[in-house]
Amino acid sequence: MPGHTVGESLLNQVKEDVSTLEQLIDEHDAIFLLMDSRESRWLPTVIGAAKQKVLTYCCKYEMPLKLNVNVCPLLIP
Repeated sequence: MPGHTVGESLLNQVKEDVSTLEQLIDEHDAIFLLMDSRESRWLPTVIGAAKQKVLTYCCKYEMPLKLNVNVCPLLIP
């Protein structure tokens, strides 16, 4: 997440984790972000939105909210 630094000792592990996450997103038709914090949703949302595979369901408060995260096809290289 922007503003969170990664130390040199963890850099290779973080790159490997991001690669694994991208591979998992590529292998599936959609991803459901059922996480409770902004920090845990940030990277999967960015990667999934770029690949147009995100479906988020928010259960907070009294009224559930379904949110499709889509990116304009013209913005995708």
